[in-house]
Order: sequence, then C-alpha cells, then structure tokens
Amino acid sequence: MSSTHARATSPSDVVAPASSEPTSVLESDRGETRHWSFQPIHSTQPPQVDFEAWVINDIDRFVLRRLEQEEITPSPAANRRTLIRRLYLDLLGLPPTPKEVLAFVDDLDPHAYEKLVDRLLNSPHYGERWARHWLDQARYADSHGYDLDQPRPHAWRYRHWVVEAFNNDLPFDQFTVEQLAGDLLPNPTNDQLVATGFHRNTLSNLEVGADPKEDRVRQTFDRTDTTATVWLGLTLGCARCHDHKYDPLTQADYFGMYAFFNSVRELDLPAPLPEELRGYPESKEIFDQQFEQILATRRSYEQHIASDRAKHWAATLAKIEFAEWKALVPSYLSASKGEALTLQEDLSILASGPTPEDSTYTIVATSELPKITGLRLEVLPHPSLPNEGPGRAPDGEFDLSELILEAEPVPTKDIAIDSPDIPQAERVELLHPVASHARDDRQFRGAVYSRPGSPGWSIGGRTGERHVAVVEFRRPVSHPAGTRFTITMRQGAGGWFQLIGRFRLSVTGTQLPFRVEEIKGRAADFLTVPVAQRLEEHNRVILDYFCSRDPDWLNIDNAVQTRMRLEPKNPNDTLAQTIAELDEVRETRMFERGDFLRPGEVVTRATPKVLHPLRVRGEKPDRLDLARWLVDPANPLTARVTVNRIWQQYFGRGLVFTDDDFGLEGDSPSHPELLDWLANEFVAGGWSTKRLHKLIVMSATYRQSSNYRAELTDLDPLNQLLARQQRLRVDAEVVRDLGLAV
Repeated sequence: MSSTHARATSPSDVVAPASSEPTSVLESDRGETRHWSFQPIHSTQPPQVDFEAWVINDIDRFVLRRLEQEEITPSPAANRRTLIRRLYLDLLGLPPTPKEVLAFVDDLDPHAYEKLVDRLLNSPHYGERWARHWLDQARYADSHGYDLDQPRPHAWRYRHWVVEAFNNDLPFDQFTVEQLAGDLLPNPTNDQLVATGFHRNTLSNLEVGADPKEDRVRQTFDRTDTTATVWLGLTLGCARCHDHKYDPLTQADYFGMYAFFNSVRELDLPAPLPEELRGYPESKEIFDQQFEQILATRRSYEQHIASDRAKHWAATLAKIEFAEWKALVPSYLSASKGEALTLQEDLSILASGPTPEDSTYTIVATSELPKITGLRLEVLPHPSLPNEGPGRAPDGEFDLSELILEAEPVPTKDIAIDSPDIPQAERVELLHPVASHARDDRQFRGAVYSRPGSPGWSIGGRTGERHVAVVEFRRPVSHPAGTRFTITMRQGAGGWFQLIGRFRLSVTGTQLPFRVEEIKGRAADFLTVPVAQRLEEHNRVILDYFCSRDPDWLNIDNAVQTRMRLEPKNPNDTLAQTIAELDEVRETRMFERGDFLRPGEVVTRATPKVLHPLRVRGEKPDRLDLARWLVDPANPLTARVTVNRIWQQYFGRGLVFTDDDFGLEGDSPSHPELLDWLANEFVAGGWSTKRLHKLIVMSATYRQSSNYRAELTDLDPLNQLLARQQRLRVDAEVVRDLGLAV
C-alpha cells in the first residue's frame, strides 16, 4: 500500500492495496480487484528513518516515516505526571494516587516507565478495564432486553471469565475458540464451558405470546452478525436479505455462517468459582451442627410446650361463648373520587357511580360497646358488581393497600354527623391481621401495617364470594359513653380500578375476635372435628396454626430463620449461561428477504468464499472448525481487526477509522504497513494481548504530548499522522470511578 500523500487522508480517501503483485493476481471470483482487507497480511519491515534518536520501538519507525514524508516533526514526550495518569487511565481505568504520582516523578531509574507499565499490566484492575471493552463488543448485559427486560441472574459468570482471561493473558486465539466453541473441545473444562456465554448475550423475548421460533431465529441472526463484526470487521448482516450491496458477500455466505449457530441449545450449568470451593465442606459441617442444635430446641418446644398449649387453645376455642360481632352503623360515608357509598339494609355499604383507578373510602361510625378488642372487614358479593364482586375491577377483584383506624370518645356535645373532621382522634394500633384468602396473610398485613411497596389485600380471582379480614387491637378501646371510629381504606394503588364494591365493618369486645370459620385453611376444618375423632394429621395442622401465632414459638423460629440465612452458599448454586450443540443438526434454509416464514433453498455450514478456505476436522464442519478458521494465520481479517480496535482505545481512532467495517464502504488504513506489522507481531507473539499493549504504550508515539499544535490544523486536522498524542474523553464508567477516587 502506498502511504505517500501530500496531506493526511480523510476518512473518505482511498488508499491503494498494499501489494507489489499485479492486481490480476488479486482478483475475486466476480472479476473484481480484491479489496485490501481481503488480501493476506503482508510481512512488512520497519522502515529506515532520519530522526533515529526519537525512536523507542518499531511502531515509531512506521509513524515517523509518514511524518518525515510530510516534513512534520513529532511532539516531545509528555511530562511524567501526564504519563503516569495516562497509563493508569488507559490500562486500569483508574487514576493514580498522589503518592504514586510523586514516586514516579522522583524515580531516577531509567527503566522506571517500563516497570510501571509491567506493574499496571499485572494489576487485577487491568482485566476489569479491558474486559469492559470486550464486553461491549460481546453485547453483554445483565438483563434479557425487550419490554420486560427481566434480569439475568447468572450473566455475571461470563463477565467474570472475561476479566480473568484478560488478567491471565489468555492467548487471543484460545480466547476466541473457547467463546465460540468451548463446548466442542475435547474434554472441555468448566471455564471453557463458561466461555460459551459469549453467545448467551443475545436478546431474549420473554413476553407472553412471543413466538419461540421467531425468538430463536432472531438470536441466531444476532450470533451470526456479532461473530462477523467482532472478528472479521464485516457488515455480514447486510447480506441477510440479499447479496451485500458493496462487499463480495452473498446471501448464501450469510446463511452458511448462520448454519453454524442454528443447532445451538441454551443451558445453565453449575460453575463454582475456585474461592467458593475452598473451605466449603468444613464451613458447611460447622453450620449443620449449630443449625441442628437450634432445630432440636424448636422440636422440643413443639413436643413438650406448644403441643399442650395448642390442645388447651383448641379446647377453649370450642367452649368459648363468643360475643356477636356488632356491625357498625356509619354516620358519614365518603369516597375521594366521587363514587357513591350507600348504606344497605344489612348494614353493608355498596359503592356505585364512577369507577376510578384508585380511591380512598372514609367511614365514620359509633359503637356503644364498653370495650372493643377487634375489627372485622367483610367484603361481600353483589349482582351489580363485575363477576358479582366483591371488587369493582372488570374481573371483580379489589386491592386494599392501606387500612387505618382512629378512635375517640363519643363527644358530649352535638357535632355535625356529616363532618369527618373529628378532633382528638387517636390512631388504633392493630395486631395479628388475618384474612380468609387461602394463600396467606402477607397481603393483608401489608395493608394493616402500611408497608410501602407491599402488595395490598386481594382475593386472587376468588370472586363472587364473601371474604373476611380480622385485626386485633394492641390495647382494647374503652370509653363509657361509646367510641367514635374513623376508618380509612385506601385502594387500587396498582391501578386497574381495583376498588371494593360492597363491604361491612363490625367490632367485637371478646378477647378472641375471630370465630372458628375465620381461621383459614385446613385448621378451620379440623377444629370442628371432635377431639376423640382427630387424627395425627389433624393435630399436626392445628399445632402448626397455633405455633404460627404463638409469640414464644415465633421467637424460636425467628432464630432458626436467622441461622438459616447464614448457611454457607453451595458452590453449585453458582450457575453460568452456556450453549451446547443439539444431538441432531437442524436443517438450515435461506430466508427469502430475511423472513423466517419464507424458507428457501437448503444451505450447509460454510464460510464466505471471498476468504481463505475452511479446514474441517470431521465429516461435517462445526463451530469449532469455524472458531479455528477465524484465528487461522491465513485469515486476513481477525488479527488486523483486533489490533486496530486496541490501537483505537489508545489513540481515539483506529488505524482504520471504521473499526467495525473493513469492507469496501469502510475507510482505508492511515498506516497500512504499520497495521500489517502489528497484526503479524500479534500472531507471532502467541496472540498475547498484554504483549501488544506493552508494545504500544512503550512507544514514543504513545508517550507524545497532546498539546495543540497550530501548524497541524490544516495539514492533519484529524491527527491521523500521529504527530501528537490525542486528547481523549474518558468513558462514563471511568468518570464515575474518578469521582469516587477523589
């Protein structure tokens, strides 16, 4: 390639192919001159330069030769404070501490800079920094995407593998093979299986009604497109619906690549980290011993104390003469959104009129009972309600999000009965909420205790029935002349018009404000069985119900639950998202216009014909063959694309500006010989990423000052000739870390 220009090339300028061979040798099957990026990587030698004193390594020779051709001198090296900060931000994404800056500035060792580079490359933060660049290419995310965008709890395991791979300087060819086909390697290790999480980073449509075949096809499209972009720097996805408009890539080429990923299945595998495995058996044994002691305490209490108490409670429950619930007669009814609340003959209250998404009911009523210990809320069906209610939502549901009860003595002077503004009212503290909805009491507890974010009381679709909720008072309410209550019921916090349609409020003065029929589930049924006829199962259920409300048992059980949360994590609970091959290869067909509902002719696994041939191990090619094809030294793209992306992170732009498009519509390289030399060095150096990083940051080109030079404004406005270092904005994540480091 020629690099002699009167002025630096702009992104749209074209550079001739870097080859001394006749162009006829480089013709494609279409009879076109083969594009520079499809030609083999040339073995280039570092050129001779005049300003030899400036050169530190061979990178500088390629850069300096271009500068000397343009009669431009490079910039001097940046000062040490700038260099250490530049290195830290580029290699670690973190700033140096003031102490580290001073130590480097004062270090007289001529090898101080190289030692600093080596230390940073060996820092665990190096892997965190450079893994992030790779994860961006790998379209990594912690959620599935689309509208639901639900979290992916195991996605981090692949991210961890990438960080470790960079820190351990896993050769890039092996890094490639393990991500694309780690499951197909002979006797793959756990880490090699985890690496296949690269292709679990696709979007996943978990919407109800989503077509699973369409979702699978979209994921396979994504795997095909991403592989071509990340390793080949090609816009292969443009050939999904038709032959590529610019590059020598056909639709058959696209679906030949697609076929490699068309027989993939997804699975999650246990993938414990080494540190999770260390010490687990010993810590689990200690935990089990301590936990068994607490369980023994709970069993002993149940057998010797709670059992007797439960029998006494059940016997007492059967004998107690309960006072009747006294329905409250409202003197004031109000709904915040204008609904009508009408008192019925049975003292229930019926809502009618507009149905807003949410509302608050306020009820004022007086009770003459001398002592009141509890409140009962009945929600009742009615023919006027959807599905006969008891709610006003289209399905008959409701959602009670908050229940507030205030009480005060009946005033001795007249007060307007239609006024809710009652002075001296005190909020009643409510305890032991129970509700007849069969699932559990947690929803009703959330309403009674006003817990933000807790679900309200609803009936889970059990419409057309009577449901009951009961609460006790922490202290009985007692006023000789009677008690005036203000009851506030907030509903529909989740929207959807979930308001109560018909309800009744009652109070009682007994110590046990609930009847047997208001005890939920099987316990209610078994309590009606005569003692002599009860089976062991009956007594166990009654005991369990009693214990669930026995303060002493609850204290012991809380200790059990607390200890349980301290159980050492089972390493096998750490899962990784991986892929594997189907037992039978799925047939692949081309899609007309890219529409999976219009399958066309059958295609087999194949790589683009414009590139080097695929070597097949067995009878048919597979993903492992594809992965090895990508890192075959004969591949003209992978090494070029990879070193170009790394160069871009240090200088703000790659030697090829269009880092994701090495095709005909992409830019030509600004320094073609340097690009090929770096690619060859990368492969010859065992595909070592750390070696490549060190080569770049050790160069005089990298160490240059970034100070503005007016004479370059017209000659090289984009700084493609690299006569100075580029001034770069740090990434968003680094901005955050810089702020936290201050």
